[in-house]
Amino acid sequence: MGRWLSLLLTGLLLLTGCGFSRGKLPFQQKRPRFAVVDWDRLVEQHPKYKEWKRQKEQLETARWLRDRQRENGQQQLDLLKKMKQVREAGKGQFQSAQWSAKVAEKRAQEQDRLRKKREALEGEAEERVKADRDAVEEKYRIPLFNLRLKLGSVKMTDAAQKALLQEQQELLDKRQKDRAEVEAEKEQWLQQQLSADLAASQARLQAFSKELAGQVVQEETGLTLSGKGPRNQEGQAELDKLIQSMDQQIQKQEDKEKQLREEIDSDILSAIKKVNLSRKYTLVFRNPRANISADDITDEVDTVVQQIVY
Repeated sequence: MGRWLSLLLTGLLLLTGCGFSRGKLPFQQKRPRFAVVDWDRLVEQHPKYKEWKRQKEQLETARWLRDRQRENGQQQLDLLKKMKQVREAGKGQFQSAQWSAKVAEKRAQEQDRLRKKREALEGEAEERVKADRDAVEEKYRIPLFNLRLKLGSVKMTDAAQKALLQEQQELLDKRQKDRAEVEAEKEQWLQQQLSADLAASQARLQAFSKELAGQVVQEETGLTLSGKGPRNQEGQAELDKLIQSMDQQIQKQEDKEKQLREEIDSDILSAIKKVNLSRKYTLVFRNPRANISADDITDEVDTVVQQIVY
């Protein structure tokens, strides 16, 4: 979609600027007019951009989890086989309660470490969004103040009062939405900063669980997890089934992310065409790399995009 849309925009012929009009000399022809748009900025300002970005990040996370699941699953097949041998050997009960308690203790330690790291980042996160948070409050402060003055000091009909109350509620709703977006940006930044720590924490917990299970197996059977016994065919089948299910979910997420991006690009293209109905440009270039004499219509196109979406 991105490739053909780029080619379409780069060569979008909006007026037939080639050739001479019948009966007119070359100097009487209208000079071709060109325009440019900052496509990347239009995408980032599109109302659906944050949802698309969230879908894209979720897709990347799902792929990462699928790869880790496949890797860890393969590593656990030998362990599952040896644990089965423990049960079949009848050499005592498997110490599941003790094992679970140690894993739970380790998990609590990792969670406490992540919590402290998040608390350390909280101050920086607040500084990053402080200006945006103040801007939201300032944006609505005067309009809401004026509405309160009208509601409290002007005698009016019930219909007029109802209209003012509705206007006030709409402003409050918009302010709440803007506040939520600022908090979402803060949370997103924190998650990005913690992503490496989270992955490391999961890796440590998995390594601890594997080591602990290996100790139990060795105590009960004298076997070690370094041995390469025959593959557990039943476990392999279950793992393959799980990976196949995850691949199906990833495909659905890919389709959803792709569709959302196509909608964004389609809205922008429609807005460019609408702007050009009155401007009559010969060509509109997308993100031109070379300096050309052209009008930048990015802001006009963005205004139309917002109208299209809402």
